[in-house]
Amino acid sequence: MKDIIPQRFWLNLWLALFIAFLFALMQCKCHGNERLLWALAQVESGDNPHAVGKAGEVTRYQVLPSTLRYIASLRVQEEARSFSKVNALTRSGAQVKDRISGVDGNVLFYLGHLNSKFSSATGRAPTPPEMYALWSIGFHGFQRRGFLLQRCPASKRDAARRFDNLYWSKR
Repeated sequence: MKDIIPQRFWLNLWLALFIAFLFALMQCKCHGNERLLWALAQVESGDNPHAVGKAGEVTRYQVLPSTLRYIASLRVQEEARSFSKVNALTRSGAQVKDRISGVDGNVLFYLGHLNSKFSSATGRAPTPPEMYALWSIGFHGFQRRGFLLQRCPASKRDAARRFDNLYWSKR
């Protein structure tokens, strides 16, 4: 009986530490997303939600309206694939629209999409400056440059450096 108590204690302790680790990991992931969006907004518009760019870019992330529509359609396709055919067919349009509303959610989804494409092409996750390059010149534009920041225009390299500094400075 004396041997069982210490084993249970260590098992419970290990389980509690593992659960604490998982919660910490989830918080880091959410915090990382918040930092990513904040740094992107700072670089693109100074975090001004009403900013309008020279080419018609809108929101704090300076996205063209056509790109926002493309992102929303990608997200709808992804959600449709993730549900069974029965669920996808029975969901109303309003329910799908509610799930994709919000520019932050769509931008975060698209950044994840770019991250996934980059990871598939290179076998590793992008660094924050590479993430900014993916955002600003697009996946194919960055791919044509061999995924090398030094081959990007100087203005994009400077913005990527600023993005990196902002990303790591936010606590």
